[in-house]
Amino acid sequence: RIKLYGTAILLLPVLLAAAPSLETFAGRKVLRIDIEGHRATREHTIRRELHTTTGQAFDPERWRADLQRLDNLDIFSSLNSNVQATENGIILVLRMREIPPAVPYISYNVTDEDGWSFGPALKAVNLLGRDLFVAGYALFGGKTTFLLDLNYPWIAGNHLSFDLDIGRIERENTLDGFRETSFEFSPWLGAYLASEDAPVWVFPIFVSTAIARDTHCSPTGGTSSFKPACAWVTTRATPGATRTEAGSTRSKCRKPADHCPVTATTRPPT
Repeated sequence: RIKLYGTAILLLPVLLAAAPSLETFAGRKVLRIDIEGHRATREHTIRRELHTTTGQAFDPERWRADLQRLDNLDIFSSLNSNVQATENGIILVLRMREIPPAVPYISYNVTDEDGWSFGPALKAVNLLGRDLFVAGYALFGGKTTFLLDLNYPWIAGNHLSFDLDIGRIERENTLDGFRETSFEFSPWLGAYLASEDAPVWVFPIFVSTAIARDTHCSPTGGTSSFKPACAWVTTRATPGATRTEAGSTRSKCRKPADHCPVTATTRPPT
């Protein structure tokens, strides 16, 4: 076995030298793009990320950018490609391995005021094979929390996207001496306003609303506090960055809080 390992190490430089670089095929006609290894992911979800098309001259840089966009989807555990040369052109072959479609786990939260909370959670990063992210959990303990997070990054058109956060929190506000029940409903809608190759994209955002009820301002039945928020998001393209790592800046405007000591947090999606 040691002898075999030694032989493989000695042959490695030869194998690497024998593998042609993408630049070798630059300008050759792309006859076909084959996709292998996808089971749950719809082929349309993969092909819409490819700017390289059949019939055009092969551009290595464009192909590398295509692979980077696919990797940024965060739904593949491995992704590689090779080129098969023919007399009339080349065939591009994409091979991928998908990550599990759904992952159950135990979630927790701990704060100085409420202590520990634990509960079941479920995360699906590629629901229906459409790169649709859905996560939810229910926590019990110091405070009761229910959360549903949905992200659909490309519905149609020029990356028309939809994001939705729904949450409910029940807790004893020991600081102000009342029981707080808050509800958050935050839909966000966005789209690219320019080509995705442009360095800056701007996302128009829907209004987000959080509602909090307490028995401090109105012991008989509680009051509701509505806090709409508007925002814009500027996202700068970062080579190699994943969907959750891309740098962004957000600007929010909120309606001033009323006189009641009710705190309802409205937050943008991650």
